[in-house]
Amino acid sequence: MTSGLVLLSATAQAQETNTCRVGGTVIVFGNGINTSKPDAKFALAMLETKIRLSDILTDEEVNSEYIFDLSYNPTDGFSGDLWESTKQDLAGDVSQFLRYLSGLDIMPAWFAQKYADSAADLDDILPINTPAAKAHADKYKDYIQQGRRVIPIVHSQGNFYLMKLLLNKSKGISIHMFN
Repeated sequence: MTSGLVLLSATAQAQETNTCRVGGTVIVFGNGINTSKPDAKFALAMLETKIRLSDILTDEEVNSEYIFDLSYNPTDGFSGDLWESTKQDLAGDVSQFLRYLSGLDIMPAWFAQKYADSAADLDDILPINTPAAKAHADKYKDYIQQGRRVIPIVHSQGNFYLMKLLLNKSKGISIHMFN
């Protein structure tokens, strides 16, 4: 598994048409499985504290430029969450494999398109397409439409919800990944 930084922001064209630009950056924490809302809020508070105590940003930068927010992933208990994340992981692997096949140069165009269409169809039925996943994606989009940059910091199953937005890139959203 690779790690890196993802920055979501409005594209230049979307920024020009945005009349209510707020600016600044929102650090959004997405929790993992089997986490109560109070525990997720505590984890967000710990993240904010660690950032404030580090030398990454000055207190002035944190206070004036950054907002910390929670994108809560509700729990169905350990076994329910484990089952849901297992289905998401397995279906995501198949979807990625189909995308890989569709991008091979030796693949005839019509066949590659069938693989790409199958991957898209699978994405649509993934267990990632839940009300919680939509709420996560909507939260990111709302901040971006306000003219803010979004730095998602996700753990465990929170990655699946971020992937919903990344797989279904919305018009006007620019995604920057840094390793």
